[in-house]
Amino acid sequence: MTKTEKKIDFEKAKRTATDLLEIHEVNEFPINIFSIFEEYDNLNVVTYKEIMNSCGLTRQQVIKNCKSTEGALSYNVNLDEYILAYNEQITNTRPKEMIYWTLCHEFGHYILQHNKEKGVEMISRRLLEPTDRDPFETEANFFARFFLTPPSIIVAANMNDANKISSYFGVSYTSAKITRKYITDSMKKGIIFSIPDILKSCYSKFIKRINYGKTCVKCNSYFEIENLKNCSICNETVFNKYKKGDNPMTKYIGIKVDHNGRAKSCPRCQNEDLDYDGNFCNVCSAYLVNECAAIYDHNPFVEQEELLVDSCGTTLSGNARYCHKCGNPSTFLNNNYLNAWNYRKPIMSDSHY
Repeated sequence: MTKTEKKIDFEKAKRTATDLLEIHEVNEFPINIFSIFEEYDNLNVVTYKEIMNSCGLTRQQVIKNCKSTEGALSYNVNLDEYILAYNEQITNTRPKEMIYWTLCHEFGHYILQHNKEKGVEMISRRLLEPTDRDPFETEANFFARFFLTPPSIIVAANMNDANKISSYFGVSYTSAKITRKYITDSMKKGIIFSIPDILKSCYSKFIKRINYGKTCVKCNSYFEIENLKNCSICNETVFNKYKKGDNPMTKYIGIKVDHNGRAKSCPRCQNEDLDYDGNFCNVCSAYLVNECAAIYDHNPFVEQEELLVDSCGTTLSGNARYCHKCGNPSTFLNNNYLNAWNYRKPIMSDSHY
């Protein structure tokens, strides 16, 4: 059998992709593909723009030389070095998701040693038609599918929506739809997609994100909390399940607390020598636990405050302004230990009076 009669090795592409996910300890998607490239000494990644600048060529000339509008992998047999060139220009027809797939596709050629197997210096990225069965291109695509959108995770998380797959894994809707169809067709044939034991610990974090991850539409805070009803930062009740927003622990100032929501130092007087078991500061008597607070009617004409909404008793994080279960304010917010989520420090004037 000649090299042009190569048989597509789906199992090898799948196994290689799975092994690499373990080797690079991937537990978050979309994958930071460039950080992975840095771990391969004989792989150099360049953009078409960089080739244009270094060689004095136009983009069309680079495309012609690479024989692809998307990308190509070149191999120098004497130096045993590879150059992965890709078209970085984002257009209406070439969104960033396509560039991401191209990078992984060419990486598949590199990992699967297609240049050597085919006996050529350059392999160019081709957009395959459904009836096209080029063995090297098909293998690279299959590798990319199992590396960028592992079917076992998609099945484990019960992701039946191509839009959700596209959002969480950073691929185009078309790629997500093809992956979803591949999974459906395979399962009809009796193929079982189970997460390999070597990857279970890596994927537990990502599956939690898929199951519980939500981003607040108002303050863009991202949470992974089961039964989340209210944003603990701004108290919004509407969330985006397909977008990963900002980490509220780094974006919004909070108070350091232990696993019981108890401040490690007094938020009022900054006393650090606190009683080990006490919930009140032994210097200023400040309440040290951030938790769901009851809501009272503060009517100055009534001698006793009226309880409007009782506390649900939930312990909260150190920067929570509101209870994520019921929406009540937190004790830290009520006691002015935390600023409102949209507080902006006043700009001091240089004017003197």
